[in-house]
Amino acid sequence: MKIGEQNLAEEIKNRNSDALEYAIDNYGKLIYKIVYNILNSFGDKESIQECVSDVFTAVWYNIKTYDNEKASFKSWIIAISKYKAIDYRKKLMKN
Repeated sequence: MKIGEQNLAEEIKNRNSDALEYAIDNYGKLIYKIVYNILNSFGDKESIQECVSDVFTAVWYNIKTYDNEKASFKSWIIAISKYKAIDYRKKLMKN
């Protein structure tokens, strides 16, 4: 089955790893930019990359909470990125 924007969330819900790879390919740079802007002055490149990885892990495990009636997949993943990066920033500030 071909994965696209229309069936991306459904395929991730069905645990299709190709769908997650599609999300990484299509949203990876955007997510990195969001995380980088929040963590740049607090963390190193490893922290930023770890946070980006955690965003996609959160997408994989929390996809059942996604509701396409409330927001687009892109908006949903941007929100996850923002809040995950803020959590990382808080953690880095404590250390």
